[in-house]
Amino acid sequence: MNFLFTPNHVQLLNSCYPPSSAGPDYSPNSQELSRLTYYASNHPGKLAKLGSELEKRVKIREQEGSVRKPSYTGVRAFAPCHYRYIEPSDSSLLITLAIFRSLATECRRDIGLISPSLIASVGATMAAVPKDLEVVARAASVFTAWTTYTDGHLIGADSIMTREYIVVLTNFAALSCSSVADQEVRNRTRLIGFAALTGALNSEALYNDAIQFRAQVSVMMRPILVTVFETPIHSLERQAEAVKDAPISPYLAEFRTRPAIERRAASVHVHVDGETGPDTSEVSSAALRSLFSLLEHANANQLGHIMRASVDTLDSKDSKTWGQVEHCCWIAKKTAEWAQYQYRYAIPTWLVERLVENPEVTPATAMQKTLTAMVTAVFNSSTPLINLSTSDIVSNLINLLLRRTSIHPDDDLLPALVECIASLGRHIYYSDQIQDLAGEIINRLVAVEVQGVLNRGSQNRSQAIRCLLAGLLGLLHAAEENKPSKELDDPPKRNRSSSFKVSSPASQIANPELVAHSGSRRTQVPPDIWQDTLSLLIDVDYAVRADYAAGLVFYLENEIPTMGDATDVDGVKHVRRLADMGAPFQHGTDVKMLLQTGDFGTKFLNAIHAYVYGLATSLTLGIGSSPSTSPGDTITNGPTTSEPENTTDGSEGQSQGHGNGGRRSVSSQAPRARKVSVVQRLLERAPLRVSGSASASLSDYAHILAILTTVHEQFPIRGLITGIPMLLALDKAVKSSDTSEPGAVCRINAVKTVIARVWLAVGKLWDCSELVNLANKALATIPPGGDLPSIPDLEFGLHPPSEPVPVPTDAEPKPWDGVNSETALFAVASCSGVHAATGLDTQAFLARLSVEWTAEAALRDSVERSTTFESTIRGDGISPLLKISPALMHIENVSLQSLTRPTRGIGVTDLREALEGRSSMSNPALQAHATTVKDAVEARPNVWAGGAMDLVLDVLDTYFLDAVYAKVVPLSAFAASELHRSHNASATAFLPSTSQWSKIVSLLPRPPISIENASYTALTQSLQLSAWPRDYMPRQILSLSIITLIGIHALYFIFAGLSYYFIFNHDMRQHPRFLKNQEKLEIACSLRAFPGMTVLTLPWFLAEARGHSRLYDGLDTYGYTYLFLSAPLFLLFTDYCIYWVHRTLHVPSIYKVLHKPHHKWIIPTPFASHAFHPVDGYLQSVPYHLFIFIFPLHRWLYLGLFVFVNFWSIFIHDSDMITGHPLEKVINGPAHHTLHHIYFTVNYGQVRELRPSSGGDIRN
Repeated sequence: MNFLFTPNHVQLLNSCYPPSSAGPDYSPNSQELSRLTYYASNHPGKLAKLGSELEKRVKIREQEGSVRKPSYTGVRAFAPCHYRYIEPSDSSLLITLAIFRSLATECRRDIGLISPSLIASVGATMAAVPKDLEVVARAASVFTAWTTYTDGHLIGADSIMTREYIVVLTNFAALSCSSVADQEVRNRTRLIGFAALTGALNSEALYNDAIQFRAQVSVMMRPILVTVFETPIHSLERQAEAVKDAPISPYLAEFRTRPAIERRAASVHVHVDGETGPDTSEVSSAALRSLFSLLEHANANQLGHIMRASVDTLDSKDSKTWGQVEHCCWIAKKTAEWAQYQYRYAIPTWLVERLVENPEVTPATAMQKTLTAMVTAVFNSSTPLINLSTSDIVSNLINLLLRRTSIHPDDDLLPALVECIASLGRHIYYSDQIQDLAGEIINRLVAVEVQGVLNRGSQNRSQAIRCLLAGLLGLLHAAEENKPSKELDDPPKRNRSSSFKVSSPASQIANPELVAHSGSRRTQVPPDIWQDTLSLLIDVDYAVRADYAAGLVFYLENEIPTMGDATDVDGVKHVRRLADMGAPFQHGTDVKMLLQTGDFGTKFLNAIHAYVYGLATSLTLGIGSSPSTSPGDTITNGPTTSEPENTTDGSEGQSQGHGNGGRRSVSSQAPRARKVSVVQRLLERAPLRVSGSASASLSDYAHILAILTTVHEQFPIRGLITGIPMLLALDKAVKSSDTSEPGAVCRINAVKTVIARVWLAVGKLWDCSELVNLANKALATIPPGGDLPSIPDLEFGLHPPSEPVPVPTDAEPKPWDGVNSETALFAVASCSGVHAATGLDTQAFLARLSVEWTAEAALRDSVERSTTFESTIRGDGISPLLKISPALMHIENVSLQSLTRPTRGIGVTDLREALEGRSSMSNPALQAHATTVKDAVEARPNVWAGGAMDLVLDVLDTYFLDAVYAKVVPLSAFAASELHRSHNASATAFLPSTSQWSKIVSLLPRPPISIENASYTALTQSLQLSAWPRDYMPRQILSLSIITLIGIHALYFIFAGLSYYFIFNHDMRQHPRFLKNQEKLEIACSLRAFPGMTVLTLPWFLAEARGHSRLYDGLDTYGYTYLFLSAPLFLLFTDYCIYWVHRTLHVPSIYKVLHKPHHKWIIPTPFASHAFHPVDGYLQSVPYHLFIFIFPLHRWLYLGLFVFVNFWSIFIHDSDMITGHPLEKVINGPAHHTLHHIYFTVNYGQVRELRPSSGGDIRN
């Protein structure tokens, strides 16, 4: 009742309560409630008081405790009757909650004023009657109304309200995972809880504070996961589709875009008359809708918190939950699918980070196994994951795999990790993804092969290599399986078409292995990356050799790009003539392209054959194997102290020559130094015969047969050129073997079987009936039990290690003759198909394939440096698109090198080649010309580089001067004059009309040109060349003179101008001795001196350019200590020499003639720095040039020091009178040099204050 002094808002509130007998809705009086909400909306200041009053009434009910009769607990709320008995205290509580909801709905603009009381009241209600679903449903309805309209700014800011809000969420979360025995009660309870949680998930309160987001998600994920894990997968799949297609409501789905004023709060009801109880599917659907609402609006960081909360829930709920792998994977996939497109990458990234947190736990826990399966499931799903850092993912997985392998080689987690690595190939996010991932795995593979696994045993090392191999092959297989649908019907082996879309014919000819496959969305893994793994063919462990051999066959059949071979639609490979494949050249030139070893594909095949030969004949296998007592019969891939220059350069050259958009091969960053060492030792100790104690087993020979057969099937032409000589060498090694050793006959028969079956494959491939009959006839006479064992098919994933079939030594079979290799070779050489494909006749083919083959030569061919166009038909390293007469290739004109300039930027390798005279050119005339300078340089005790001017000169020649000299001094002018002198009428008839300029130029001196070359030059008009090659001394003198003049003018005006305007003390211009227009006079004097100084300095620059100085290139040539000390040594030497040169110039007789013009400027400006008599300026520069002819100095350091001393000469003339500096008595600064100009006889030093024994010439 209302008393006299009862406040107005309390009176309005009391009026809302109906009589205690009101029912059955237990709602406030509608008319009075409208008055109350109208009053509150017009008096926002009263909302807080209303909230406090309502909160007080709710808490009174809480303090009264549970006085409800036990017979009604949990039952009366679901009575089927229309009217239910409610105790007075409960009816009052229900009405109070209804008033709260009306105030929250109608006063939504000022809901923040009532929020603390509302949340506290809901919490008190949940604590007072947690099992009364009628009351709990009314409380959930109030909570849902508040979450709909709040902006969430109080969450995190108000600590008390935040704490109560988390308690309320926890209570509703407990309802959502209720475990009441009665199924109907349990389902109704959970639906109420999920209704409240759904409101919170769609509320701004969830996203207002990042810290509180983590706390809220931790509470809400538990009931969602509990329900999901209790629902069968097939039901989850069906309900997930419905949830994704139909959100909860348009208001909840658009809560972040719809203004709060337009939102509508959902009501929560617990009972409808005549309604049957909810089933489990409704509960699971509510849980999935809650999860969908949460993921739909989460960003990357929030997804990380969601995943952490999920994993923590699975950890805390029950250890058996991790055993439900199928449900865990389903959760991971749906989380990725329902998350926003741009943030999906966070799910697998976070899972991998959690997976690698405890890498050394043994044995592998259920959580680790399930997490790995979850990551794999996400990658294997159809959901794309943009912005995913696949390189980081694979790096973390490889680190974990290697760590687990080092702990125990048979760890239970290894197969799952291998499958997880392979699953990264399911989706292609950028064209080079598979190539980059394969490069990363190969880098680790090489490192493990060379260094082992954390210094553990050989079993750990072998298992680590097998795991990485399985992951690599699985990655490639997954990428192949993920091709577009139109490619899925292809045969298992890749359909090799002869039609390729490439950027240009030049790149196709130079690097055919880089040609992309039609219809493929990714770049194939090139052979230069895979080649680093070939040494696994001779690994000490057979399981490694077997796995790698099977993987190599898979790579050759499915991955490596090829050119010149074709497979018809029936899957059968047929060899076709190159002319029919669209090659733009004739047979005589086609075979030259194939015979070259410059492309990666041919190098790769050379390396395969070298390693196969080693595996078949070596006594000892493996890196670091102990040396055999017979070095000539073993391959010991141990460390060596020397590495060839061309090997390291070759790897770099290959990388830069990569035709794939200038991408550097990933494998070039692997520990290649040890790999080069392995190759070197293999070159030095290649076996020459097959011994009975060789390491290969019969299974190894079966793998060798599979590899060689695949090479010939996939690369028919290159297989002949690179493989037949190896077969002949292997046959020669067999014939020279000692059959008296135990097991020798059986091993020799196995090698002969390999040779015979390879000949048979070659004969079938080239339709050579004579060779097929020869091989079949020999194979029919194989002794019983002498055939090779079968090898199992390739299995993707990690499988138990294979066991070898050893070579029997107890029972020696009968020796077998095998196939006569000389007869087989002649049969191949006489085959018409070979003639048609290669353009070689029988004799030419025999001459090409009968050359002596050694493993050393094959491996050298596989690693030596080559230019991008080394494999062109001319053999000149120049793009085949340039139409150049063959005679031009024999002219000693290094300007021709400008034709081979690539479109990429200049790099260190280019500069090194330029300084060495471009000795990599394949043309004999040009190479001989370039080698002249190189030989002269290498004749010194150390390998000196050219001078700093040579570096500048070469760059300018390449990009500017070659073209200028080609136009100013064209070769055609001299060719015409030579032809006219020769009176060759037949040639001169074809001469073009010569211009007047050509006639004038023909009178200039030039290198000798033969009449033959002149004729071809005159007839060729498609290219302009200069008659003055780069090392022609008159050209060098002219170029150096121009460069020096331009350089000194630019340096003088730039540095002196900047110093004058920004450093020079312009107050010194008021000095009585400062001349009128002195700056102009200084500039004029300098400009007059520059030509004379250039002429006098030119011999020094010319000597530098022609390689006579002691400048060097490599940083480690003299060590880093000398490199760091050479700079102060340069300054000490030059300053000491300049000191005495300067003092000599002050001798009266010399001073008047040479040095007096410089001392005309008593108060100098920066423009006086070069205002010398030409001889004076030259004498003071001599020490700088003399130093590099006496002491070694790095070229770049010299260039920097030379610029520095020129800058210092300008700096000490700026008259900036700095005094009182701690270095004043050490450094000769502008103040000291200004005193020198004033007093003439003091401060002769350039950089330092030199004080001779006589003293008296220093003034501070």
